[in-house]
Amino acid sequence: MPIQAGSAKQGLRSRIPLLLTLLLVASAANATVITTATCNGAEITGYLSASCTSGADPFASATTTLPPNSFSMTVNTTGYPGYTTSATAVIQDSFMLTVTGGLSQGYFETCAQGSSDFFQAQGGVEGGTFGNLNVGFLNVPIETTYCGNPTPFTAGVGQNITVSMSETATALGYSGPMGTELGFGDVGINGWVTFFDSSMNPAGVTYSLVDNGALPIPEPAAGGLVFGGLAIICGLLRRRLTD
Repeated sequence: MPIQAGSAKQGLRSRIPLLLTLLLVASAANATVITTATCNGAEITGYLSASCTSGADPFASATTTLPPNSFSMTVNTTGYPGYTTSATAVIQDSFMLTVTGGLSQGYFETCAQGSSDFFQAQGGVEGGTFGNLNVGFLNVPIETTYCGNPTPFTAGVGQNITVSMSETATALGYSGPMGTELGFGDVGINGWVTFFDSSMNPAGVTYSLVDNGALPIPEPAAGGLVFGGLAIICGLLRRRLTD
């Protein structure tokens, strides 16, 4: 059965808002930031934070923060006999690092400090990356710091820093000879960037660290041009549809 011209036009009309929506959000779709908390089988999922409680004691929470403020991930769980609690935080993202002042050239390192502490629980950070730093925190109750290899930079030239990290904790709790015991699991990690001059002496710089997945808000003049152009395109498409 041949497709009617009118139905083809109507189909194109219905796609115009969808096409414009895809154009606006496509650049924000490359980041994954998920936090989950599960208490006795009931899961709560959030973007930067999630938490749950079950009864008086079992508790689970997961939180994350992203640049430009800081980069951190924390999961905490408390388990009670008969209840299982777990928390997970996941970040898969990339950021643009640009030195804007202080040094014309030098080096930077990506660093992370973390710990994991458990009792009747399990979990940790395994196989995580932050820039060129590979890091894991499994059963490391004392905060430990790792830094990656120095990477050269030039002021004004942006460089991508990727983050791919997941941390989790699951607590059970148990009843033993000393009575009821609460299990707990705590995992935390903080990341930052350190700068050095050409002689590898610590140096202060001004810099920006921007999430590549964030959709920037255009300045008024630029916004007018963008949306004015979109309006012209829509007008041309509508004129063709009515011809």
